Amino acid sequence: MAKIKMKNSVTVADTFHHILTARNAWGLSEKAISTYGQHFSAFSKHLSADTQIDKLKKADLETTISSMRDAGLAANSSKSNTRTLKSFFSRCNAEGVTRLNQPLYKAEETVKETYTEEELKALVCKPSTRK
Repeated sequence: MAKIKMKNSVTVADTFHHILTARNAWGLSEKAISTYGQHFSAFSKHLSADTQIDKLKKADLETTISSMRDAGLAANSSKSNTRTLKSFFSRCNAEGVTRLNQPLYKAEETVKETYTEEELKALVCKPSTRK
């Protein structure tokens, strides 16, 4: 009689916690770990962290990115969050947890207005302290 294989799937949150713990053990700075945690928290608002990682599909990730954009998240925030996810899925791939990959989010570049010549001079000039 053939043996029944049980597959114990872990959630996205459990896997993320495991990877952060491993990175901490390898000397990743506390600030970097905190930043990863913040990005994951922001991402979790658009994708349930209780989702089993082996049930996650590419379409789920695309829906999540779309949800972040529709929620009005700044382009740079979306870019940072997806960069963290890309790192997360690369690590998952290396450990054989999943074969999913997250492409980087292509955010529109914001062009900021530059100062005029007069505004630059006003910024550079030392104000008079005489009265």
